[in-house]
Amino acid sequence: MKKISLLVLSLVLVCMGVSLTTGHLNGEKNVVYAAKNLGDSARIEWGVTNQDLVSTDGVEYPAGQKVARFTRLDQKPTGPYYLKLKVELVFGFGHGEVADKYVTSKETKVVKLDSKGYTATDTEIHSEAGAYGPLKPVKEEMKPEGNYIKDGRYVTYSNKNYNTYSNFGWKYRLSGSSLQNKTFQARGKYNHQNGSTYLSLYDNKGTWYGYVNEKAVKVGSGQQGAYIKDGRYVTLTNKNYNSWSNFGWKYRDSGANLANKTYQARGKYNHSNGSTYLSLYDNNGKWYGYINEKGTKAGNGKQGAYIADGRKVKLIKKNYQLWQNFSWKKCQDSNKLVGKTFTARAKYYHVNGSTYYSLYDDKGNWQGYINSEGVR
Repeated sequence: MKKISLLVLSLVLVCMGVSLTTGHLNGEKNVVYAAKNLGDSARIEWGVTNQDLVSTDGVEYPAGQKVARFTRLDQKPTGPYYLKLKVELVFGFGHGEVADKYVTSKETKVVKLDSKGYTATDTEIHSEAGAYGPLKPVKEEMKPEGNYIKDGRYVTYSNKNYNTYSNFGWKYRLSGSSLQNKTFQARGKYNHQNGSTYLSLYDNKGTWYGYVNEKAVKVGSGQQGAYIKDGRYVTLTNKNYNSWSNFGWKYRDSGANLANKTYQARGKYNHSNGSTYLSLYDNNGKWYGYINEKGTKAGNGKQGAYIADGRKVKLIKKNYQLWQNFSWKKCQDSNKLVGKTFTARAKYYHVNGSTYYSLYDDKGNWQGYINSEGVR
């Protein structure tokens, strides 16, 4: 590391009458440190650094360095501090700004300025040092994971091949397979020196799940987590679940209106509250909102879910085809079966809007699927 150095302007500048007055005092850009801006007095807050700091160019500053920040008399000192350097030939420059949390033993005073804007004690703060960037703790600089960065995004675990860790010594915490498809809040993140970013994961109850490589997750736009492509056909089987227009829980449609119909779940969200929400569309592409997966039952195709029935039905119409499957492979027509009674062991609420019964005769022989309009 480089040793502390004092940047000094050449005495030639004084001889030439040059006055360098630019700086970033009190965190304000382009504030000029001179009597014409601050008046003949200024408010200065003094302090000392409470830990070893390092600049972006590698200069180390041991704890105990004097720092200060300036403001006009009618303002309270705020913003970063700067290193306080004693004037030698003309005046010195600080080597960087110091965050408030690294400063202790503060004392605020009002000091008189001379005609050039200097203090009576010949000690100055000139933030030309801002070019060096903020000073950071030496110990944090040495951490391979870097500094903690506040985040807050909601992410869905999408790659089970990434485990979580309890620390950056890579102590194993949880398997990726146990966290797959769950949504967490990334309260913070670390940009590791290995080139990867690691997220600190919490569930909605505040339980910590460890650090995970950001490559393991997909970012969502809210607590619902990331959009996951689905495509299944689901039948609404529970009228107590309404649908929602957004995840601010704006009501869209009642479960009673949606029950006993089949929709395509084009996408889903594994919400941080532990529930999965499906994005429903009908056969014409109309959107019906988000619904809790618990209100549905998934089917093996556009016919929707198998629903046990058991009623006795009489075939009443000719020219109704009985189907072998829902790819519409013919089984037999209804003409020779008209007037006969069958058992509808199951039914399907097809996405096309029709209901189909699975018919069996009294000997248990399967007859095929028939549109419910062909029987009564």
